[in-house]
Amino acid sequence: MEKSAELLKKLSKAFGPSGYENEVIDIIEEELEGVCETRRLKSGSLLAIKNGDGRGKLMVSTHIDEVGLVISKVKNGYGRLVPIGGIDPKVLPSQVVKIKTRDGFQRGVVGMLAPHLQKGEKQDVDFNSLFVDLSCAPAAQVGDMAVVDTVAECIGDEHFHGKALDDRASVVALILALKELSRFKTHADFYALFSSREEVGMVGAMTGTFEVKPDLGIAVDVTFGDNDSPHAPKIEINKGPAISIGAATHKNSYDLAIKVAKQYDIPYQIEPSPGRTGTDADAVQLAYRGVPVLLFSIPEFYMHTPVEVVSLNDVKWTARLLSAFATEWGGINAH
Repeated sequence: MEKSAELLKKLSKAFGPSGYENEVIDIIEEELEGVCETRRLKSGSLLAIKNGDGRGKLMVSTHIDEVGLVISKVKNGYGRLVPIGGIDPKVLPSQVVKIKTRDGFQRGVVGMLAPHLQKGEKQDVDFNSLFVDLSCAPAAQVGDMAVVDTVAECIGDEHFHGKALDDRASVVALILALKELSRFKTHADFYALFSSREEVGMVGAMTGTFEVKPDLGIAVDVTFGDNDSPHAPKIEINKGPAISIGAATHKNSYDLAIKVAKQYDIPYQIEPSPGRTGTDADAVQLAYRGVPVLLFSIPEFYMHTPVEVVSLNDVKWTARLLSAFATEWGGINAH
């Protein structure tokens, strides 16, 4: 658990908004050295390959990018910000941001007027009312990318908080799965796609699927662990990964995933997905000549904020589900 937490801390702290994921890829490559073959794709994704017994190509896709910001205007030492992906502007005031400038990383502050000086009615925060103070980032200019600079650490024995756990928690699970596969004598040919630019259109998943041409795709992402919908089972943190069932997911493979979870004593939850999932699964199933897909999701609190929270147990159980599924899946004849 301690090693998983340290890896998740490194990945959470890494700078990797959509299209700028190289720092994340460097960490993954270092972690997988000697474990399996890796290669960088033109789309900005990383592909890791763990050869198996030739029964078929199983591709697991998890995205490496994070939501971020880009400086769109600079005037008198202050910058305007626009979002990369889905950021609620209400989480940004009073945050420090890490800016990738031509002179290296510099910091800015998204400030708020002190309560004592505020006058009139308080208005909703939006990107039209936000500025970043660049007095400590003189090299910052229009087009520079930024992410919130925040702490990443364990909370208690099981929980972990930080930025970009969507989807770096899944990245850790996929790395652990690749390492676990070394303990099995036989398994499917396992292609781990660490996909780029999911937050702006699932670009890496789509192009990576054409590269691999898999027989089955599994997307691994996070899901809302704090959403108690009246129309669906409550997904809870620290209760195992959520296995999706719905229009997008392949029924026979879903049944096998449930069987494997029970067989290997892996806690799991069931999440209905009636249509689009908002994950790499949406792109994978439309790529190549059409690929059947599954979706495994790690429950998370406070998605797309600087304080996302996951359970390290859920990360571990997701890794076990992936590696066990790869040993039990029947390959090209499983459909």
